[in-house]
Amino acid sequence: MKLKTGSLLIPLFLITFLIFLDGCQDDTVTITTPVSAVWNTIVKTNESITLSWKASSSSEQYNYILLKLSEESDWTPENGTEYSLSSGISGLLYSGTDTSYSDLDITKGSIYIYKLFAADKDFTYADPIEVKIKIEDSSSDGSSDTGNISVVYTPTLEEAVQKNYYISLKWEETNSEASSFIVARSISPITWEPVTGTSYSAGDIISGVSIIYSGTDTSYRDTEINNGQTYYYKIFAFNSDKLYSVGIQSKVYFEEEADLEYDRFDWVDNYIIYYGTIDDNAINTLKKYDLAIIHPNNNGDSLTRAKIKKIQRGVDTSDPDDDVIVIGYIAVGEDL
Repeated sequence: MKLKTGSLLIPLFLITFLIFLDGCQDDTVTITTPVSAVWNTIVKTNESITLSWKASSSSEQYNYILLKLSEESDWTPENGTEYSLSSGISGLLYSGTDTSYSDLDITKGSIYIYKLFAADKDFTYADPIEVKIKIEDSSSDGSSDTGNISVVYTPTLEEAVQKNYYISLKWEETNSEASSFIVARSISPITWEPVTGTSYSAGDIISGVSIIYSGTDTSYRDTEINNGQTYYYKIFAFNSDKLYSVGIQSKVYFEEEADLEYDRFDWVDNYIIYYGTIDDNAINTLKKYDLAIIHPNNNGDSLTRAKIKKIQRGVDTSDPDDDVIVIGYIAVGEDL
């Protein structure tokens, strides 16, 4: 027997099962994934570095493992496994429930990567957090101290996705130590790392990797892309010393626009429906919106290609995020 609701067919046994579940709600078990820890402070005292961290307020964290590395590593702990210093994991510095660790083995001029994994009581591990620290060659006062430190944190990736005609990248600054970011792009996985002390600009190409952005923003739209191509992106933070963080890599396959099933205007925050003369005052007003729907008046005025271009470029003509989508009637004979 089947019940019909509109075009939806629901088997009777499924309804019986759902009614049974409704009476068992008190026995429902919620499964959660641990959330990454966050860095608290990093302090250098004499010839040691003390790193401290804290659990996310939204998760229960009982154990931490801390690695010290000289270069990037893809190693991740296996869920359900408790690690100790005798586990034979390269770079494993600490395993336990404490939320701080003092590293006494540091050398002048060296650069270290500290990678921290948080786990719940069942040793299910969250994504790692990372920080890169450079030990300066000497202290500012000329003493035998190992000197000051330069610190940069790996940013957090928020979005890497196709939005119709472009790929949208968004990331979050982990700590104010980072003053800027660079975004690298390639059609194969990126193993390249920026060199400490070196400046990079958009348009640079190094070993087949293109630098497509350099600046302080935490988002980027990549429009220089082709249908049917997979792109790899790697985002690095860097501080005023041009010490670069460990990069966060993502992969996006760019489909043909016609094959996508989403609203092209999902990012529109404000729009205007305009009736009237398309003069300079109107153009300056329309530039301020994300979407302009335009209906010129009937006194001979027309919406020409040149006027559309002025509106489309927005107030800041150098910023793609300021572009305007224009929908409207055009003059007969205008080739758009």
